[in-house]
Parts: sequence; structure tokens; C-alpha cells
Amino acid sequence: MENDERLAPLLTDLEEGKTLAKDEMTYVDSKLDRIDTLLKIVGIELDDEEDDDKPDDIMRLLKGK
Repeated sequence: MENDERLAPLLTDLEEGKTLAKDEMTYVDSKLDRIDTLLKIVGIELDDEEDDDKPDDIMRLLKGK
């Protein structure tokens, strides 16, 4: 998923405060849900205090920080 050429730029746009189109946001949400599922399977759980932080958490993981 870290090599997803569509997801990475969309997450960057979200980090920069840009608004995504409905279909783009649906794509991002589905991919982030899948990543959450995979992380839980391997025993990694991110703080889910707010869904708005979700892209930041995922970007941190994808960038290895």
C-alpha cells in the first residue's frame, strides 16, 4: 500500500489542508480502513482519538517515522 500511486498524493493533499472530491475521499477512506484492518491483524493499533488524525498516522507509518 505504501507504493499506491493514487493514495500517497491524496494523503499529502489532506495533510496540506486541501479538500478532496467525493470520489477521492471515498478512495482514501477505503484504503485507510483496509490499512487499519491489516494493522490490527498484525497487532498494531493506532490511536483513534479523532478520525481527522487518521491520514497523519498513516503517513507517519508509511514514511517510517
